[in-house]
Amino acid sequence: MKSAAERGPRRVESRQNSRIKELRAALVRGVRAPHIAVEGLHLIEEAVKSGLKLHTVFVRSGNEGLLEHLELGDAEVLIVTEDVFLSATTTEHPQGIAALVEAPEFTLHAMLHGTPLVVIAAGLLGRGALHGSSATYVLGVLLHFFIAFSVTAIYYAASRRLVFLKEHPLVCGLFYGIAVELVMGYIVLPLSALHDRGPYELHDVLQGLVVHMVVVGLPISYSVRRFGR
Repeated sequence: MKSAAERGPRRVESRQNSRIKELRAALVRGVRAPHIAVEGLHLIEEAVKSGLKLHTVFVRSGNEGLLEHLELGDAEVLIVTEDVFLSATTTEHPQGIAALVEAPEFTLHAMLHGTPLVVIAAGLLGRGALHGSSATYVLGVLLHFFIAFSVTAIYYAASRRLVFLKEHPLVCGLFYGIAVELVMGYIVLPLSALHDRGPYELHDVLQGLVVHMVVVGLPISYSVRRFGR
């Protein structure tokens, strides 16, 4: 059976087409699973340069020449009538091309064994930062220390009123590490530019909790007890 790329471009005239619905959901409502949406030739080119794989490319009828600027690979290409294309896009002046991109997998395992500073920067810049330059690493370092100091400051400020935070650093530190992991992993990350909303593996969940309890919570609680006044 021929692949979508081997069959060549396919014309779409219905707003109810499954690919059009997926593009609309990704652009309008921010739904990314199983793909993320990119609109505009420049952003699509940047996605390809970042190593992301094109899954489906949507071209407004009459703008087929834009395809010459892209390395399509085995991506499915759809030539979409103007009214259907406009119904799926969100910009006031659509550039005539959009794409569904296969996002790289983002898991705690990849973060701990890969390039965590880049992952932190990607939370602000988007998934393109996962393949970023040295400037992305620098931004990741700055964000890492900003988050670390912020988390520490919150615990210190709370300990000024809640004396037991100083008196029981072991228990409080462990629970504070859990709280940090829950907030960062299940509130901040889904709201960040990574839009990571699972599914979550039990192994990654447990590993994240243990790491933050030991590496984040305990150092903060004992430091506050030792140096806090």
